[in-house]
Amino acid sequence: MARSAWLYGALLALAASPALPCSYEIPSLCEAVNGATLIVVGTVESVAGEAVSPWYPEPVVLPQTATFAVEEVLKGTAPADRLNLLFSEDIVGSSCGPPYLAYLPGSRFVLLLDEPVALSTYQAPGIDPWRMRLAPTDDYTQTPLYLYLAGIVSDGVQPVRVAFEAPTAQRVGSPLMARATITNDLSVPLQLWLGRPQHGHVGLGLLLVVEGVSPSSYETPADEIGVIQVAPRSALTVDLGRVFTVAEPGPHGVRGYLWVPSGAPVLQYPPEGAAFYDILQGMRPNLWSYQAQVATQSRSGTWGSTKSAARRR
Repeated sequence: MARSAWLYGALLALAASPALPCSYEIPSLCEAVNGATLIVVGTVESVAGEAVSPWYPEPVVLPQTATFAVEEVLKGTAPADRLNLLFSEDIVGSSCGPPYLAYLPGSRFVLLLDEPVALSTYQAPGIDPWRMRLAPTDDYTQTPLYLYLAGIVSDGVQPVRVAFEAPTAQRVGSPLMARATITNDLSVPLQLWLGRPQHGHVGLGLLLVVEGVSPSSYETPADEIGVIQVAPRSALTVDLGRVFTVAEPGPHGVRGYLWVPSGAPVLQYPPEGAAFYDILQGMRPNLWSYQAQVATQSRSGTWGSTKSAARRR
């Protein structure tokens, strides 16, 4: 691991001197898909560029061009069976550059592309979700990432969605009055995590991060609830009040993160995972927002009714 980190730093230094900074905003996969002109699945046939890293057992190429063989078109019309990919010198020479090194011959990708820059020639995407690695075997069409992506292309919405039935005002010290309905339109099961993701998980998983709460004493605490299964092509409603108690006053929210495995092998270098971590869309940054208030009571009246009575007197 230490050697990999050292090599990564060495290649950063070789990519440009000095390296240019890089910043970008990662959208949800739905936003990226709907904004792409052409979406293709295919394999990198060849990469041409500058070979670097004399300390590494095999040459590492800072790419300049690549040939991409199209296997499937998910959106738009491909101008040819083979596309030419161009790698921007400015990006290759920046801190965004090293992700381009994942373009290895034989690697299968799904590419989300903009308008061509020349005949059958496109700017090569360097980061997810515009460039996502898929399994090199023929069963990549059965992986959650491919099914999820194809669902967005088909319907224009995320195949996994969360809707809330809940008041925006909540009371500190009471169970969270919120029911979340999780819809899974995919043909693979979904695992719902509340509070924290499950270690060693390899399937489709949804993590709901709930702010301003503590584990409820009424039912099983969130850290011990395990995994809630949502069957393929079904919907499940979960009462969050059985899991969480409102603990902190103020504005809070619930965010949703979806772990979508791609089936691709994990590469040790460059550091790259085998899944995409999608952000479920809602009223950003939250799927649902609420205001937690400390209850002030006088006998059976609320603080609001107490003030009203005081005005009448």
